[in-house]
Amino acid sequence: MAAATTQVFLADETERERVIRWRVEQLAKVGYSWPAAMVIAANTQVDLHLAVELVEQGCRPEVAVRILL
Repeated sequence: MAAATTQVFLADETERERVIRWRVEQLAKVGYSWPAAMVIAANTQVDLHLAVELVEQGCRPEVAVRILL
């Protein structure tokens, strides 16, 4: 008789945490400071594409944060 095998998966981060981490990385790539990127990324009401586009079109990240939040 074969012994039953149990697999245990430990998730270090939730799906939400992975999404937020990815959003932070995208924001940091275009010039947001890590603290600003973390605040924007955690606020799911903020459109990530708009946040990136503002900076790519010449808006300083500090001003973009004030616009977005």
